[in-house]
Amino acid sequence: MLMEKFNWQEFFENLKDMEGNKIEIPLNGSMGLLALGDLGVTAWKQRRQAFKNAKAQQVIKKKEEKKKNEEK
Repeated sequence: MLMEKFNWQEFFENLKDMEGNKIEIPLNGSMGLLALGDLGVTAWKQRRQAFKNAKAQQVIKKKEEKKKNEEK
């Protein structure tokens, strides 16, 4: 029987504390994430990568807008 690949992205997006509140993974990391071991480090790395990707998309969008404005 083949096991499906675990969806870590979904897991990290749905982290909740004991009261059921969504846990936001801080961009700079935290001691709590470090205490989770490899899962915490992985969550932090994914959060950091998502931030970098979003920032890169913003830069690309600004360059495209600037190029359109220069063409006018």
